[in-house]
Amino acid sequence: DSDDKNEPTDALRQGLARAVKIMAAMDLRGTILPTGEIKNVKPAEETLKAIEKLGGPKDEDSLLNSDIAKSMLFPTILLSDAVAKGKTWSHKAESKDALGKTFTEHTFTYEGLTDKAGAKLEKISIKPAVKIEGDAKATLKGEIKDFKGAGYALFDNKAGRLVETVINQRMEMRFETKGMSFTQTSEQSTIVRLKGK
Repeated sequence: DSDDKNEPTDALRQGLARAVKIMAAMDLRGTILPTGEIKNVKPAEETLKAIEKLGGPKDEDSLLNSDIAKSMLFPTILLSDAVAKGKTWSHKAESKDALGKTFTEHTFTYEGLTDKAGAKLEKISIKPAVKIEGDAKATLKGEIKDFKGAGYALFDNKAGRLVETVINQRMEMRFETKGMSFTQTSEQSTIVRLKGK
């Protein structure tokens, strides 16, 4: 919990707690293109100061290229041409961290019209997938034992913009380092929602 005043005592949980506090301090601004791609992202000045205080990246470029920022800027990539119900497409991404390379793929399927709070919106289901390619030189080895994820995006066709994106995922990982091994299970919910009218 980013509001918890008690710091964890072990190194692993200290690292996770720091990441949670950095995410809670983030205020990022940018432009969402009609395809859902996010461009021209800039952190607020207060965000850079708060994150530097927490031991995070010290400059704008390092922050925006960090895995924490990338996980928050989930790319909902829409097609620029017309779609019919049942149409499927995907978006792949790759990032590098202490474990090696992480490959993510989000598969999108157009589900048709749905009603939310009296508004007619286009619904797109989202199925995420994750794969890790370990670095042979890394001191920390990790493998995904189990992964489940699902979500959706709601698009306002009249206004020409995304209204909401929701992704829920559960991942079980096994780590090995210095002759020790442990398993970590994490559950993550990412909700991006249009503010105001």
